Amino acid sequence: KAALMGYENYASYSLERTMAKNSDNVYGFLKQLIAEYTPKAQAETKAIEDYAKKTMGADTISKRYYRFGPCFAEALPAARARPAVNGGESMRCDQTVIFSDLDGTLFDSRGEISSENRLAIEEYKALGGKFAISTGREPRNAMTYVRENITNAPSVTINGSAVYDFGTGEYLYTVTIPRRGVDPVIRRVMAEFPRCDVQLYTPAGIVYITPESQANRPFLSLHEPCFFSTPEKQEGEDVYKCMFFSPEDIKEQVHAALEAGNGRDYRIVPGTTDVAGVLTYYELLPVNASKGTAIDSLRADPGLAGRTFIAVGDYWNDYEMLMAADVAVAPANADEGIKKVCRFVTASNNDHAIAHIIRDIIPAL
Repeated sequence: KAALMGYENYASYSLERTMAKNSDNVYGFLKQLIAEYTPKAQAETKAIEDYAKKTMGADTISKRYYRFGPCFAEALPAARARPAVNGGESMRCDQTVIFSDLDGTLFDSRGEISSENRLAIEEYKALGGKFAISTGREPRNAMTYVRENITNAPSVTINGSAVYDFGTGEYLYTVTIPRRGVDPVIRRVMAEFPRCDVQLYTPAGIVYITPESQANRPFLSLHEPCFFSTPEKQEGEDVYKCMFFSPEDIKEQVHAALEAGNGRDYRIVPGTTDVAGVLTYYELLPVNASKGTAIDSLRADPGLAGRTFIAVGDYWNDYEMLMAADVAVAPANADEGIKKVCRFVTASNNDHAIAHIIRDIIPAL
C-alpha cells in the first residue's frame, strides 16, 4: 500500500501524519535517548554489581539478574532501614523458615517445580532451614503437583483454613465456614449461573457440586483428585472453603451475588493461577481464616519458635501472610500491588524465585 501511494516504505507512510513526521526524526530521537540514558543505565548496573559483591562476594553477576535487578534496587532502602539481625552478621538458614505460595511462585507456568528450586530447597534444609508451603490448594491436590514431600515444617493449606503436616499426613488444625451463611449463596449462584463451577473443600477432599457434564474441563483438571456430588448430599458437612469459577462475561455478576450473601459468616478472596493459562476465581473462606493467621499460629510451634519467618507470594490471597511475616518477598511476576507491600522483589516464578531467595536474599538479611 505504501509503495502504491509513492512512499519509500511503510514507515514513511505511517509516520507522515504523526508528530515524528519521518523515520529520520525517530532515529534521531532514539539516539538522543541512548545518549542521555546510557550513563544512568551504567550507574544502575554498577550499583547492582556492587551490591552483589558486597552481599554475595560475587566479582561478576549473571546477566539474568539484570532483568530484575532494578526490583532489588527499589527494595534496598527498606532492607537497609531494617535493624540488622544476629548482631549484624549474615542470617543463617537455621535461623529461618520459608513459607512459599505454590501457583505463580514455587510453581512455574507449567505447574512444575524447577530442578533449580528443588536443589536449592534441599540445600537449605540440609543447612538447618525449615521449608513449608502456603497454598490455597487442598493437601492431596497440592501433592499431585509437588509429587514428593519437600517440606520439613507444618504447612498452610486451603488459604489458611487448615494447617497440615505433609510428613505425617495429618491436619494440625482447621477452621470451617458456618453452613447457615454459605448454603443460601451456593444455591443462588448455582440457580442463576449454571456455567459457574462450584467446589467445596471438606474433610473428605474437594467436592465438585457442579454437574460433571457442565464442569469446565481445564479448571477441573487443576483440582484433582476430587469427586462429584450434589448440594443436597453435602448439606451439614464441614466446609473449609468454597470456590467459584466462572467465564469472564459473568464473573462480576457472580461476585455481586457472593457479596449479597451473608458476609458475617465468610469473606470473599480473589484467586489466580497461571498453570492452565491465567484463570481467576473467587473463594469463600471463614472470616477468621487467612494465610496470615495460620502462619502467626505457627510461631508457637516448638520447631519454629524464634526463627525469622520469610513469606513469598504473588497475589492478594497472600497479602495477610506477607503482612504477618518478618520478611515479605514477591516474585517479579506478582501483582503490582503485592510487590509494593513486600520488602524484596526477586526473580519470577519461571526464573527460580525460591532459589534466589535462598541463595541471595537470606545471606543478605
